[in-house]
Amino acid sequence: MRLAHYEPLSLTDFPGRLATTVFTVGCNFACPYCHNPELVTVREDTPQLTEETFFAFLERRRGKLNGVCITGGEPTLHADLAGFVERIRALGYAVKLDTNGSNPEVLGHLLETSSLDYVAMDVKAPPSGYSEMTGNPYALVLAEASIRLLAESNTVHEYRTTVLPLLFAEIDIDNIISMLPPGSLCHPELHRYQDPRPEPCPCQRFCVRRPRSHCGPHAPALPSPPHQHTKRHLGSVSPFTPPVA
Repeated sequence: MRLAHYEPLSLTDFPGRLATTVFTVGCNFACPYCHNPELVTVREDTPQLTEETFFAFLERRRGKLNGVCITGGEPTLHADLAGFVERIRALGYAVKLDTNGSNPEVLGHLLETSSLDYVAMDVKAPPSGYSEMTGNPYALVLAEASIRLLAESNTVHEYRTTVLPLLFAEIDIDNIISMLPPGSLCHPELHRYQDPRPEPCPCQRFCVRRPRSHCGPHAPALPSPPHQHTKRHLGSVSPFTPPVA
């Protein structure tokens, strides 16, 4: 695994858990609002964390933390992700995966083997703008496959969308919701929080969760006037057959 760094403690990244969040390097999307752009490609100044250092930390925190959130970058690009997850679980930690849904084959394997306790998938845009938003011509069909894989799984999961007013209109939110399987529930509760940075971005994040729980802040690092972010729960899900490659 190519790791960049980890946050020793997060109270928001893994709902219901005291967790550490570890960041992988490398992503196959080029979203304009990316909140970790320094992790998209390997650069000379990209930080590097060894697995030995990370697992030594997990050993020390056993009994104090009870979850690990794997985020990026895009973790499913790493061929050794399944082994990395197994090693974490062997220490007694629950595992949450953050993904852009671009690798349904890897996601499907992890779901089939019950390797994950929670998955958060970012749904990047409405169907009409998916390729443009991500810079990946295959992004939509892969995302749709992952959405449905999650929907038919027994793994707790959520779908999330970062909404930047400069790029999204209200109709786009409706079109994103329409990508979800029939029967998805909508929870219009608002959860407000203040971005701790001096120049927070003008984004909103909408979450579809199964089952419902509170959301945590994941704001993109774009400069703008101070603004209060809003998250909204949207709901639940349903079944699927992956497309033939």
